[in-house]
Amino acid sequence: MSKRITNAKAVQSKSRTNEVHPMGGNRFQVVSGTSGNVYDVVLHGQHGGRCNCNWGQYRPANDQRSGCSHTLAAINFVAQES
Repeated sequence: MSKRITNAKAVQSKSRTNEVHPMGGNRFQVVSGTSGNVYDVVLHGQHGGRCNCNWGQYRPANDQRSGCSHTLAAINFVAQES
């Protein structure tokens, strides 16, 4: 069962404070703008991405896409580079 993001604007705002470092291919390290923790993000084209943060770990086994601010920051980074 997928869950809806009820605070999308807050996640979007938070994603803008994160620092994205490309690691090659579709892999990124994202430094949280609030905690300073570093997270690994793997993007899956237009199908979102996967993150190793706590939020990303609570996804169903058949759908590993994460709606966290770290994934959104990586997606925005790629979009700006295009």
